[in-house]
Amino acid sequence: MKKIEMSVPMSAQVADEIRKGILSGEFRAGQKISVNSLCKVLGVSATPVKEAFKILQAEGLLVVVPRSGTIISSLARDNLQNIEYIRASLEGVAVYLATKIITDEQLEALEQLLQKSTAAAEAGDIETMASCNTEFHKGLRHASRNHYLIALINQVVSVEYSFRKSALKTADERLQGMKEHYEILKQMQARDADAAEQAIIRHIRRTASHVISEKFEK
Repeated sequence: MKKIEMSVPMSAQVADEIRKGILSGEFRAGQKISVNSLCKVLGVSATPVKEAFKILQAEGLLVVVPRSGTIISSLARDNLQNIEYIRASLEGVAVYLATKIITDEQLEALEQLLQKSTAAAEAGDIETMASCNTEFHKGLRHASRNHYLIALINQVVSVEYSFRKSALKTADERLQGMKEHYEILKQMQARDADAAEQAIIRHIRRTASHVISEKFEK
């Protein structure tokens, strides 16, 4: 785990660190997790940790057990994957709508992001690649011009960041993810809304299943 920075709300950063701990196996199902211990490890006060606990309880990752405290849910694995499957469906709708109205300029901007991400992957620059991936998915959502749908996606998108860093750790997965991004863009350029929708759903679901299996089946 790393020290918390001030660039985004601390509670969100704490929640992200705990999610990554669950994905990495640092936190196991049934393991007790305390506010005080996390305060020391992350270098933050109790307030953002308590707020993070509320976020993760709502996601089904943490459970409060009377007289025992807060523990990692036995369903944490399934809940993490299910959240990503929900996001896949929502982003599928966004891409479907976007494909029908996206401009050539927006398509060019998305292609440039993929080219930048490819260069970063070849250079082993995972931070830049992760940033490009985030911007690519954000560009897809906003191209739909559906503010209500974007708001719904933003409610579950925090889990995406936790998955992305894990997914980009291996060269094979980086290559596969890149191919899938290009396929999404290809279908959007062809103005095939149905194919583009299915391409992004397959991409997000496959990535989620890969990360979960890698982290929990070892």
